[in-house]
Amino acid sequence: MGMTNEQISATVHTLFHLSPEELEHETDEMSREAAPRRFAVCVLNYEESDAVVLAWGLQFSDGGVSLIPQEMRLRGSFRSLSQVMSICERRTHYPCRVVWVDEPYPPLVCTEDDLEDGEPADERATA
Repeated sequence: MGMTNEQISATVHTLFHLSPEELEHETDEMSREAAPRRFAVCVLNYEESDAVVLAWGLQFSDGGVSLIPQEMRLRGSFRSLSQVMSICERRTHYPCRVVWVDEPYPPLVCTEDDLEDGEPADERATA
C-alpha cells in the first residue's frame, strides 16, 4: 500500500525544510548571486586632462540599468548601458567611460542594444 497524501507532504516537508541558519545561508548566497553590478559613468576631457564622475549606476541581470546622479542631472531606469552612455555623451559633448566598481568584475551582461556586428561590445573598457 502506498503513502497517503499526508505522509507524502510530511516527507517532502522534512526533506526540504531548512533550519533557520540554513535558510539564512541560502538567502545570503542567492542575494550575492543576483546582486546588480555597480559602476560609475565618467566623462573624460583629454584636452584638460580631467575626468568627472557623472553618475553612479547599477546594472541588473536583464541588462537594465538604474542611475543616480553625481555631477549630471540624469536619474532613472534605462534598457541598457549603451543607452545611458549615448545620453551622457550627447549631453556632455565629451567621451564617457564606464568604470566597474567591484572586482573581480562579474560577467558582462549583454543586450541586443549592446551588440556591434553580432559581437558584444566590451563596455568595461570603452563604453
